[in-house]
Amino acid sequence: MFDYIDYDVGYLLGLLLGKGEFSESGGSRNLRITFDFKSLQAKGITKEYIHLDQLKISLSDARERLNELLEVNLRQTSTEQSVTLYANFTKNTISWRNLRMITDHKSSFREFYIIPEIIDQPIDILTEIIRGLADSCGYIRDANKDRNDYHRVYFQITNSNWILPIQICYILQQKLGI
Repeated sequence: MFDYIDYDVGYLLGLLLGKGEFSESGGSRNLRITFDFKSLQAKGITKEYIHLDQLKISLSDARERLNELLEVNLRQTSTEQSVTLYANFTKNTISWRNLRMITDHKSSFREFYIIPEIIDQPIDILTEIIRGLADSCGYIRDANKDRNDYHRVYFQITNSNWILPIQICYILQQKLGI
């Protein structure tokens, strides 16, 4: 049933799990993925880095990947704290139906979970899911650096969604060996 899940679908699923939302109104179907950020600056020992250019490049890559996968043109809006990608489906396409199916017909990252068929996917697909999740709701801060210069990366999952963090932990530990 899920043989069509490839790297791109896995990545998209990760983005959806992190900050994706669906809405339907008057025959129009919309997908929204938000990329929040807290700061676009990082101070190094000798340099200060402005991440806005890197963010634009990363979003451009993600946008191209999703445009091809969904066969829609994604619109992009920006605020001082986020960038949002919007996809409008004018028809009830197979892409729209598949997205709704793999999210168990839920509407928001606040309630998404990983359906069992997805958890049993190969490691490379699960890695792409985690990559998409990290891109949409993963955070790394200088304050989370240990003595060996390793950073702790965390996923900011909404409090109302208590199933998803358990599933992510299972995938990271049991499937990916992290």
